Amino acid sequence: MKRIILKAAAILSCAVLMSFSSCSSGNESSSGGRVDAGNLPDNYNADEENLPYGATLTELKPSYDENVKIAVEFDNRFFKADGEKFPEVYKITDYMYALNNIDVDLMNETFYPPYLKYAYEQAGYDNVKDYLQSYYDNLHDMLGDFTFSYIDITGVLTEEDEESKSYFDNVDSILKEIEGDDILSKITSRKIVYIGGYSMYDLASGSYQLIEGLGREVTLYLYEIDGKTYIL
Repeated sequence: MKRIILKAAAILSCAVLMSFSSCSSGNESSSGGRVDAGNLPDNYNADEENLPYGATLTELKPSYDENVKIAVEFDNRFFKADGEKFPEVYKITDYMYALNNIDVDLMNETFYPPYLKYAYEQAGYDNVKDYLQSYYDNLHDMLGDFTFSYIDITGVLTEEDEESKSYFDNVDSILKEIEGDDILSKITSRKIVYIGGYSMYDLASGSYQLIEGLGREVTLYLYEIDGKTYIL
């Protein structure tokens, strides 16, 4: 499956908050790549843990889960769970909600703060607000007066997936540059999350698929650092 990492136009690294030029592309396959259960052969037989991504889907909505900012669908086997709570997924909805509303306070809580500071400074901005506004304006130019309304998490790569190694190495090298080598000992989980499929955004004229508007999936890095989950 072709994966394109989104990055800031003014930043050289693949793992920063903003933009739409590709820093990596190619035909990649992964155990985390989505294969809908409905497309499996009739005689397919496997333990649940060995089924491909998308075989066991969960949907959460703000109407019955107060931690969810935007309705979201995902394969629950690929995310940490605390009972019926999914803190990693909540962080993803926080991120998309922060983009919707240019919410600086929420973005500061969602995005790893030292990495966010590095990103906006490298992009030539003095603060998160101006950086976030620039990203929103870029999205607005592409999509119109948008509101993200549905998040479809279509795939996940972890450290066990061989093709993820170079991407995680790139992120880790920036973290070491920012905070020193000791930061790596504080990282307890790394994931790459793809948002596409039936992800939707609303305009005054109706609802549209995000992947059609952007021309590609959205790619996020999900790191657990010092026991807390962040978007990178």
